[in-house]
Amino acid sequence: MGDDMADDQTPAGAAPSAAEAMPATAGAEGAVTDAAATRVAAGGGRAEAGVLVALVSSAVPVERGRLERAVHAAVSRRGWDARVQWVEAAESWSAALAADDADAFLVMPGEAVDLPLDLDLDVDPDLRAAVGPGTGATTPPIVRFDLGAREFDPSPALVHHVRALGLEGLQFVVPSAIAAARHPAVRVSYGADREQYGDWREPSSALRGEADAARPGASVTPAPIGVLVHGGFYRSRWQAGLMDELAVDLGRRGWASWNLEYRRPDLHGWAATLSDLHAGIARLESLRTAPDQPVVLFGHSAGGQLVLQLAEEIAASGASAAVPVALSVSLAGVVDLVAAHDRYMGEGAVAIALGGSPADLPERYAAASPIAYAHRAATWLLVQGVDDSADLVEMNRRLAASAAVSHPELLQRAGHHFSVIDPTTEIWRATMDRVTELLRPDTDRS
Repeated sequence: MGDDMADDQTPAGAAPSAAEAMPATAGAEGAVTDAAATRVAAGGGRAEAGVLVALVSSAVPVERGRLERAVHAAVSRRGWDARVQWVEAAESWSAALAADDADAFLVMPGEAVDLPLDLDLDVDPDLRAAVGPGTGATTPPIVRFDLGAREFDPSPALVHHVRALGLEGLQFVVPSAIAAARHPAVRVSYGADREQYGDWREPSSALRGEADAARPGASVTPAPIGVLVHGGFYRSRWQAGLMDELAVDLGRRGWASWNLEYRRPDLHGWAATLSDLHAGIARLESLRTAPDQPVVLFGHSAGGQLVLQLAEEIAASGASAAVPVALSVSLAGVVDLVAAHDRYMGEGAVAIALGGSPADLPERYAAASPIAYAHRAATWLLVQGVDDSADLVEMNRRLAASAAVSHPELLQRAGHHFSVIDPTTEIWRATMDRVTELLRPDTDRS
């Protein structure tokens, strides 16, 4: 969901503050220096510890000390260092982006400014030939962040352009930027709209041995594919970057990942959202390396509802499904849309997303709300932090108790709304341990 995750999905104060934030990094390629290129070449693009350089226009109306503290807190939580540089009006952004100490950039040029950055892709040529040109595949990576609302910056050098989240948004933007440096993705379009893309990451072979050593017997062969569907209470200001850290963690575990962006229903309608997600999953048919790679859907918050609906619709198509789904994991999912509507969760987000009320659109709500299903064909795993919104906790427990859908498994641990998408938490580790067990052929998945 989103900030609308902080506001709409969690009780007041449940989302981590900027001081507790996750770190982030991002980058562009035209500005790469020899020193930076050497660091990336030596590390294979996977900087486990590095430096995030935040370039902030002096014209941005913000208390400097507060912003600097928020950036440093978010970055240090991931074991990185940060440097905040204030860029004066007369200074060149190209020169600032030539900093040779940066492993990732976070840029805040101000809401009225576009960054005409050049792009020189450095993408595996075989993969590029298979999937087409990428976007944001730069070294060091660049993520743009605007505190307020503004039009999308079309510069192809940006990994993400995140807008209108305020200072609290740094806790979500910083991890995305660091993830782009640790394990760069290839951006692949599955449609003509700029929001119809996914970020594809192969398993991180250099780190797989470390992951397997830490989790004996946890590897699954062939390598599974994790499809990531972000939340944000169905609103367009929340983006796929929310799931970037999970994508990197899956790579560490020997998984491939496919982090989907999609047209959100607040601007494009409910049908467009579902159509995009089905198209994005079908795109895996040409990306995966073997037809028997298990595909697992991971959805957070609003995305948790979406992956359960998608899994059921794909299962209903039977043998005709181009990409079958082995397991659907709802992470703090909004699994009762009628209750979410009636309780005005997300400031009316559900009615905006579905296009009306349950009374207006009973069939649409029945198809979208897992608690209303009369049966279940796919394998689900519900994951819920017990310190999350009371409404989310109770509706996930109610769904797990439903005989109509055969009592889907519910994994509960300590944690707030974003703990379930933070790879450093116990609830995420427990989730992945259980997912690995469920993928074993001898596991009862009923």
